[in-house]
Amino acid sequence: MDSVKFSINAPERKLYEFIHGHDDFDKVYEHLVYLNQYRKESGRDFKIYITGILTRYTEHTRDDYFKVFDGLADQIVFKDVYNQGGYMPEIDWQLKCTHDKEQTRRCNLPFDALCVTWEGYLSVENADFENMLIVADLNKVSLKEGWYGEKMKEVRRMFLDNCLEGTLCHGCVHHCQSSAAPLMPEYATENPDIFLDWPVRERIKVAGLPYTKLVYVPMAADIIHPGHINILKTAASLGRVVVGLFSDEAIRSYKPEPYMSYEERKAVVESLKYVDEVTCQETKDYSDNLRRYRPDYMVHGTDWRTGPLAEVRQSAIDLMTQWGGEVVEPDYTQGVSSTKFKQKVKQTE
Repeated sequence: MDSVKFSINAPERKLYEFIHGHDDFDKVYEHLVYLNQYRKESGRDFKIYITGILTRYTEHTRDDYFKVFDGLADQIVFKDVYNQGGYMPEIDWQLKCTHDKEQTRRCNLPFDALCVTWEGYLSVENADFENMLIVADLNKVSLKEGWYGEKMKEVRRMFLDNCLEGTLCHGCVHHCQSSAAPLMPEYATENPDIFLDWPVRERIKVAGLPYTKLVYVPMAADIIHPGHINILKTAASLGRVVVGLFSDEAIRSYKPEPYMSYEERKAVVESLKYVDEVTCQETKDYSDNLRRYRPDYMVHGTDWRTGPLAEVRQSAIDLMTQWGGEVVEPDYTQGVSSTKFKQKVKQTE
């Protein structure tokens, strides 16, 4: 053994508990002191390092590391937090350092790093939590065969050509959240909630620190009109906007047949500048998606106070209060609606 590294992501107890999730700062400090004593008494020749992953909440503490851990480490190294492996896109809008202006991250891993999971799978990334980036099963092929295999060659070509869409790597390299499929589905763990950020928001909220709010906006969006834009503009002023786009079946449950399919409507809504994410709203009842996303705000026009969605409105209000969320109701834009547009079209046919 030539070195021991301590990952200490805050130099004091309160921030340490906030970042790590456990109040273990004193224990870690004691271990660091003990290791220094052991090295001195045993005469062993090894290095002691400390690494600190900096966030927007801890980037001001760099100098404190050298005061708190003075004489206890041969070197202290800092790295800015980033969406390693593509699994943590919320880092870009919740935790990224204020001085970090990087738009694209270069990745060396497919070319010079061997990442093997505990199951014996060769992965592109050492933080492949759900086995989405597996390229070979080393229980069936040799390491050499996996490293030089066709799947790894395919991944390297994707990096060289910057054609990573549809993979987790795209989110990591381009600092974004996008849909991703596993490279080898037979080895991946299905996790539909992999990109949810509410646990991070909740921890920041409990700590009393500012954060980017999540805003949920349900809509059918069969024909985009000024009313939709007004709603989305209001939502964007409150935080990061997730549109719960009604499935075709959900629309049919209380409206006429949609003109555009779900995928067509999704393509349109995703292109709107006020929208950060689009998710499927399977029914006209918003409860499932609200529980899943636990938004800070839900935005809906006042038109749902009466009619087929009145009961849904009250259910949403009651549900949002369970985690301190709020329903915001901008005034309904008079004179425009998808239903009226469709009626005009039929009259002219």
